Amino acid sequence: MEYPNNLRSIITKFNRTFENFLKLNEKILYAASNELNDVNSGKGEKKYKVIKGGLNLYKRQYRRDVVEEEDEEEEDEEEDDDKVDKKIYDTHLNLFKDIYNDNAEDIISDEIEDSWLADAKLKLWIRDNANERKKSAKSGLGYMICISDIYRYSLDIAESVEGTDEEVKYPDMYLLYLYQIFGTISTKKDKINIDETIDELRLTLGIKNKNNNMPDLSSLGDIFSGDKISGLAADIFEKVAPQFGDKNAPTPTREEIKEKTKKLFNSGNLKETISNITGSMKIDKDGKPKVDASSIGDTISSIFRSMLPPTQSASSPSVRSSSDRDAEIEPRLIKANEDEVEIKTDDEEYEEDA
Repeated sequence: MEYPNNLRSIITKFNRTFENFLKLNEKILYAASNELNDVNSGKGEKKYKVIKGGLNLYKRQYRRDVVEEEDEEEEDEEEDDDKVDKKIYDTHLNLFKDIYNDNAEDIISDEIEDSWLADAKLKLWIRDNANERKKSAKSGLGYMICISDIYRYSLDIAESVEGTDEEVKYPDMYLLYLYQIFGTISTKKDKINIDETIDELRLTLGIKNKNNNMPDLSSLGDIFSGDKISGLAADIFEKVAPQFGDKNAPTPTREEIKEKTKKLFNSGNLKETISNITGSMKIDKDGKPKVDASSIGDTISSIFRSMLPPTQSASSPSVRSSSDRDAEIEPRLIKANEDEVEIKTDDEEYEEDA
């Protein structure tokens, strides 16, 4: 199977968003048990237990997959991270990709549309090694997130008279996290529509910053034009360039520096560089973003080295590759310690509905 060249960045963003998505699912189920009468009796109660049990199983498996290599002593950490990333991509992100491919027309529509989710029976269901839907040998429950059912719970909670101000936002938050994940796997053309929907949902929710309340620095490349900043870059470069290479090698002229700076800003390389910096954000044990400043200096150094002549670059100290830096980025997620919900039921019809 072919994987995206920026797999590390995709998985880092996915882990960050998906952790928040899992927490939101838990909040919705907790609120549903307290505020919705249907889930506390009869078939509604039985269905609720299947949904909650499936979420706990999925969450446990996901967090196990994320940290599965931590306790193994591997000499090649980069290869180790790559193995985990590929497993997350295959086991979890591909489930979203299947849903996206089946419902892309509605997902990328000009208006925010939720019928593809609310009027369906969509589930994120982990597959086993035989590509069969994975179930607990103990309870018979599926390792699944019943996203359509949980989203419908969120709608009912938001409309209930007892719903809090936070709970009223549950449906929009649910869609926001889904669209953020879809944005990591969509085509560039579709991503334009997805980003517009994300912006609209953020506006509705009153969220100022993108990327789960972290500052979005990728727009800095649009704020400055090459003409405005090239002179400033030339001043800085003349002062710091000597420490990056052979001091006897010819130094670029001021006009050459300005021209290279314009190309840097106008070609989109700056956005990529800043994306690498923001991509160096780790997840702490509470699922919160944490900046890893260790790679920022190397990223900035690579900018100046790219502006040196070939002879000078050849004699420059080696710069760690993006993959080396990415190897340092490892989401730290706590393992779930919830007790597995044991539910003996003969009703398999609900679980088997795709």
